This record gives sequence, structure tokens and C-alpha cells, in this order.
Amino acid sequence: MTIRPTQSSIFNLVRMGLLEGQRSSVRAQEQLATGRRLLRPSDDPVDFAAAASFQRQQARGERFASAVNDARTILDAAAGSAQGVSEQVTRARELLLSGLNGTLNDSDRASIAAEIDEIRQRVLEAANQQLGDQYLFAGTGGVRPFADGAAVRYAGNDESLRLTVGVDSQVDATVPGDRIFAARDPGATVFAGSTGAASGTSPDQGSGYVDLVLRHDATTGTLGSGLALVGAGDTILGAHTVTIDAAAGTAQLGNGVPVALPDPTDPSAADFTLVDESGAELHLDFTAYDGTSSTSAVFADGSMSIDGSTFVPIDFASADQQLTDPSTGTVLNVDARGIHRAGTELVQFGGTVNLFDTLQGIADDLRNADGLPSDQVQARLRERLVELDRNHDHVLRGLGVLGARSARMTGLEERLLDSNLQLEGLISERRDADVSQVVLDMAQAQQALETTQASGVRLLQTSLLNFLR
Repeated sequence: MTIRPTQSSIFNLVRMGLLEGQRSSVRAQEQLATGRRLLRPSDDPVDFAAAASFQRQQARGERFASAVNDARTILDAAAGSAQGVSEQVTRARELLLSGLNGTLNDSDRASIAAEIDEIRQRVLEAANQQLGDQYLFAGTGGVRPFADGAAVRYAGNDESLRLTVGVDSQVDATVPGDRIFAARDPGATVFAGSTGAASGTSPDQGSGYVDLVLRHDATTGTLGSGLALVGAGDTILGAHTVTIDAAAGTAQLGNGVPVALPDPTDPSAADFTLVDESGAELHLDFTAYDGTSSTSAVFADGSMSIDGSTFVPIDFASADQQLTDPSTGTVLNVDARGIHRAGTELVQFGGTVNLFDTLQGIADDLRNADGLPSDQVQARLRERLVELDRNHDHVLRGLGVLGARSARMTGLEERLLDSNLQLEGLISERRDADVSQVVLDMAQAQQALETTQASGVRLLQTSLLNFLR
């Protein structure tokens, strides 16, 4: 039996061939237009899923790269500020060493103090620098870290801004300002003065600097050679010896320089000043001097205070006399056994003075508004130098930490860039089309479509004769 295809089956075959040719041509055109081989999951489910996975990894890497860039920007800005502070402190140190030169006059020291003031202001501005709304040295507090005043205090917190820069990887993008500009290394309490006061045996409580004020209250004693106490102007404290040498014609207080005896008839004899080896003064009345030699003991009572208002009597036998300042909670223990002179003693709670207060103290000492003796000013400046160097060390350490973290971010940024390029290559291998192959496929699809169309024309030619058969 002869099997003859029907007109309907021939039509369906031609239609299917045309549709397939059109699909192949359209697909080739889409790939050529988009440059992609995978346009929908059905194109290649395995490669499409792999490409999607790589894209998710790439997106996550880009988020990490953005965080790394933010961290590096913050770290570089903070490092720049710290570097500037280091340069300013170096200049302040040079000025301080110049100020220690005993040949400078008051005008020279005032000029140095004025430059120190400017340095302090620049350092304060750097410590309060912002990047956008973020204070670089406030921790995570979001407040101005250092407020200017009689004493600068840190208002930020001790936390660092942490940014996620990788899977289970975080970095501290900031360093709290108190670790750089107000770091504390508590040490011994230091007395910078010539009053004879020293640190007691009990632990002190306090920070920064305080002024220990010692005042003369009264001088008592029985003098020989017809001398008398004036009762005013003395700065001696504790026990002292007055030596009158009639043969040599001199008077001496303690181990001070012997001075010529005044003429009892001279007006200055009624208030003649003797000075001991520490600069303590005793005022004597020589108007009744009888011309004899004598050695006399005098004792001066006094009191002391660390808040400038509450004075307590000095116990010259105490190795651990306690003074308090209720307003600040400061507790200072004083060895009073060596006190021999009234005056103001600069007391430094070692390792607790911030950079700003150190600079302010240097400027104040250079101006010497209290009229302190030169040796006492020099002693104060030397102690300020110790604190300045200590604070500078912490600035340099902070700069090192910031620089190391920035270098780490630079390296991490490069690795993320490399990873992104590798992922881009893997995605391209699975997703992108081979243009030359697509052009070839499109030509083949077009040729196949044209062949199908031509064949269909022949197969689908109909006549009355075809229907009669």
C-alpha cells in the first residue's frame, strides 16, 4: 500500500521548520546584540546558576570594597591630623628648649609663649577634626572630643568605629582621642619647686597639675646680739639658724651667703633681709644691735593648700601629711619634713597630663605671671618637657597604628579588586557569548530558514489536480 503524506502533515512540517529557523535566528541576534550567551535560565541551567552565584559573590565583594575605601579614607585623614600634631609638638619642644636658656629676657620668653599658644590651638583643632559628620578622634560618641578651657577634658568614649571589610573580618577605622592626645601612664608625683616639699608615702589621687601653695604665718625665736624679728615679709618655714659674726662683720641665715652687718643707725637696719641657700627670707631689726656675735634659732610656722582657699597648718614632723581638694577629688600626700620656704610648688601627677594642658603650662611658665624665681621656673619647664615628650610618644604611637591600619586597608582593597576581576572572568566564561561563533550561528540559522522557506514553497504548491488524486 502506498503511503502518501497529507497536505496537513506537510504544512505542519514546514511550519515547525520555519519556527525553529526563526528561533535560532532570533537567539543569535539576541546574543549578538547583548553579547551574552545566557539570556534566561533555560539557555543553560547549570551555567546560569553558576554565573548567578559568582555575581552574588561579586556584589558582596563590592560592598566590602566600599567599606574598605571608607575605612581607609577615615584612617588617612586621622593619620594626616596626627602627623600634623607631631610636627607641631616637635616645634613646641624646640621652643621649650629655647625657653630654658637662662640668657633670655622676659620679652623673649613672652614671644615664645605666644607661639606656644598658637601651637596649642592648632593641636586642639587637629584633635577635633571632622570628616563629614564624623569626629575622627571621638570614638563612637559623635561629640566634640576636646573642649577648650582651663583644663581640657576628653568628652568622647573609648570605643573605635568598626567596619566590616570581609567575611568575619572587621577593622577599627578610628582611634579614640584619649589614647593619642590624653594618654595616661600614672607614675610618681613630682614636685617642681624649691620649697622643700616632697611626695608623701601614701598613694595620691589626682591627674594633671596642681599648685601646692605654702604660706608663711609667723616667725618665733629669741635672737641674740640685740636683734629683733620684724614680723612681716618672711618666707622662711620651719627651723632656721641666724649667725652673727662680729669679728667678720657679717650676718648669715642658714647656709646662705654671709652679708655685711648694717649700720644700726642706717634706716635700712630696721628691716634688714637675710636670705638662705634656698632663697628663703628672714627680716630682722638691727637698730639695737650690740656688736656681739651670736647663733640663734628661729622657727616659722606656716600652712599649705592645694585648692588655694582651704589652708591647713604644716606639720613639719610629718612624712605623710594629707591635703584634699573636694571640688576635684584630688588627694595629695606631702612629706613636710623638708619644707623650709614659702612659695608655690608645681605638683605633677606623673604621666597624667594631657598634651593640651602641657602646652598651656609651658606658656604659663614662660610668662611667669606669679613672678617665681628663675630656678623655680626652670624646674617647672623641665618637668613640662618630660610630659611633652611622653605625650609626643603617644602621638607617634597613634600615628603608627593609623598608618598600619591604612596600609592593611590598601592591601585588602587590592585583594578585593583582584578577586572581583577573577569573578568577572568566571562570569564572562559562563555568561558571555563568543561573537565570532554567534555570527556564524546567525548565518547558519538564516541559511537554514531560507532553505526551509524554499522547500516549503515547493511542498505546499496546490492545484485542483492535487485534490482530485
